[in-house]
Amino acid sequence: RVSWTPSRGATEYRISRSATNNKSNAKYIDKVTVAKYNDDPSDTGLIPGVDYWYFVKAWNKSGLSDSSEGVSGWCALSAPTDVTASDGTSVEYVEVKWSEVVGAKTYHVYRLDVEALESEKVAIGSWQSETSYQDKTAVPNKTYRYYVRAAIDSQGTRASECSVFDDGCIAVPV
Repeated sequence: RVSWTPSRGATEYRISRSATNNKSNAKYIDKVTVAKYNDDPSDTGLIPGVDYWYFVKAWNKSGLSDSSEGVSGWCALSAPTDVTASDGTSVEYVEVKWSEVVGAKTYHVYRLDVEALESEKVAIGSWQSETSYQDKTAVPNKTYRYYVRAAIDSQGTRASECSVFDDGCIAVPV
């Protein structure tokens, strides 16, 4: 969401966007009649997690103002979807898989004992680029809930919310 102080006498505002803080590279994207604008990635093709620069011009019947100074912003990454955790298919690990997230470069898996509170989930492993993870630290025949977050880098910058969970467990060795 981009917002600004209304200009006296303005009847509309014209918003431009650029990948850099350079007014001359900014492309017109929309016009509004209020001093705020929501740049929805599903409507405009934005890549979540990427910085964009916004510039605003005020307009009325007398003409168009100069462009504002740029302000940067980014939209959040979506939480990973299609999370699945294997249910006793291995005696060595629980395999967790998920779908790629647009704009994400890394993912982190979280585990929760099904008897615990959701706030007690813990990160396991580290941020990784793959869309699967083998949890070899799970206790056999104990069910866990697995969640995944997405981020734009290996430090977890601009991490998404946690995904919907899926339960999984390691099989009991025979």
